[in-house]
Amino acid sequence: MRLPTYADLKRFCAVDGWYDSAAARGARTGDHFRYARVLRDGTRLRTRVSHGSGSIRDPATFKDILRSQLRVTEEQFWLAVDEGVAPHRPGDAAPEPAGPGLPYDLVKNLTARAGIPLREVLSMGKDEAVALWQEWLTQDGGDQ
Repeated sequence: MRLPTYADLKRFCAVDGWYDSAAARGARTGDHFRYARVLRDGTRLRTRVSHGSGSIRDPATFKDILRSQLRVTEEQFWLAVDEGVAPHRPGDAAPEPAGPGLPYDLVKNLTARAGIPLREVLSMGKDEAVALWQEWLTQDGGDQ
């Protein structure tokens, strides 16, 4: 079994779209980089990578990292590291939106100012949501 270096683990995280969770919080990293990723189904993944230049020396530890932290197979891991191919996980199976997503400000205005339930707003297409917001503005909402 091929065992990864810490650089390989960092490369995997970069290819798979992980973010440095300590840096995002403005926290110090200590002796490890801390990475996180949220899958489309809401599953949160976390892993740590040592700052050192060494490698993982125990196959059981590597298998545990693959299974419990990264949630990929060994083959998926090495495809990401060697070829830059991001892995597909069951948690990524959530369908993509049918069209372009709604702008954040539009969603915020429709829910917070116009009082439309979030579930209803998210079920709308962009044209429908814009029309509803414009209607709200031209009625009583524009006077607030």
